[in-house]
Amino acid sequence: MHHEQRACDGAARRVPGGENPTVGTVATGHNGPMIGRVSKVRHAMVVAAIGGTTLLAATGVIGGGSYPERFDAKTVVVTPLGDGLRITEYVDIDFGSADRRGYERVIPDDFGAPTDVVASSPDARDDITVADLTGATRIRIGDPDTTFSGQHRYELSYTLPDARFDQLGFDLDIVAPPGGIFPGDQETGRFEVIVTGFVLDDTFCDVGRFDGLSIGGAIVERTEPVDVDPPPIPERREGRNTALLALGVAALGAAGAFPVYRWARRRGSNEVYAGGAADAAYGDLPPPRADGTVAAAPPTRSVPDDEMADLATIEFVPPKGIEPWEAAVLLTERIGDDVVEAWLSGLVAKEAIEISERPIAITHANP
Repeated sequence: MHHEQRACDGAARRVPGGENPTVGTVATGHNGPMIGRVSKVRHAMVVAAIGGTTLLAATGVIGGGSYPERFDAKTVVVTPLGDGLRITEYVDIDFGSADRRGYERVIPDDFGAPTDVVASSPDARDDITVADLTGATRIRIGDPDTTFSGQHRYELSYTLPDARFDQLGFDLDIVAPPGGIFPGDQETGRFEVIVTGFVLDDTFCDVGRFDGLSIGGAIVERTEPVDVDPPPIPERREGRNTALLALGVAALGAAGAFPVYRWARRRGSNEVYAGGAADAAYGDLPPPRADGTVAAAPPTRSVPDDEMADLATIEFVPPKGIEPWEAAVLLTERIGDDVVEAWLSGLVAKEAIEISERPIAITHANP
């Protein structure tokens, strides 16, 4: 006699499971549930998703909040310079969540086109571009190829060459409102105008007819201008703790991925009867009792597809060329009725003889 090792699918059994039973297979003597394998590609995709989201949170690309554009503060210092005015603007602008290239100022040419334009910024690009708009001059501070968001300071100085003091006294448009002839300023948290080098009378500060907020007064005398220190930079908005946010995103991603991972590994696994190989291969539901009740179904467990090859059974078969009656003789070492029945059955199978129920006459020869 010899034996063959057959794959477990050859001894598969159906494990009841309601309307949609699953097909089980032979099992080994492992204890506890066994789950299916999830491919490395899926592992990599999950890790990449969690890692990428965590990186975006750590760098502030996501989770940084949304903020509107506004001016935190604006201070304008006005100083006489010959027949004109030297204007210095300290602009603390908050670009919010938007990406902007810099600060833009449109100045009416009522007192002549601005000259000697100088700009600087401690925390942004301070390239200057001056353009004539016919009746106004546009000054842009920044690099067309570089954008910024959040809070920044710009310092802009320029000269209005012809202030016409003898005709107008001191009269200057400071702010252009939205919807006016020139682009208006946005909401401003604090606005301050400092005039030095003049003694004024009958001062005023009102909304001009065309160009926005105007200040002025009658010039009593001109004095030596005093130096004005730059105003302090307004308090910066506190950024979010990106490290803590990144850790939270990573933890949340891992917490969400683990149950999905467990579910994915169990999906499609093979459910077999618990116990040894024979129990898994030949286990079945218990028959109904005489009183019509049914015993509890035997326990089952899950086996992954990649371990199916390890769950093979041993099945013994006779060697090739051995007839059933010969095998019976070898096993029992005797010749009995069962051997004769096996021999006759083999002859019938080979159609060497035919068995019939018809009566036949038996003739005995004389001795």
